[in-house]
Amino acid sequence: MQRGLCYYQMGDYRLSYRHNKILLFYRPNDKSIINNLKLLEELIGGI
Repeated sequence: MQRGLCYYQMGDYRLSYRHNKILLFYRPNDKSIINNLKLLEELIGGI
């Protein structure tokens, strides 16, 4: 989760999205990860 946050803070939203997707595999019901993915999809332009 920290790696995704670091990429987000650096402005690399695609890598942040990728790492959050990996997290979702291990924690599929984690609402913070789901919310992160929604935010990142908006920033990237809808993946």
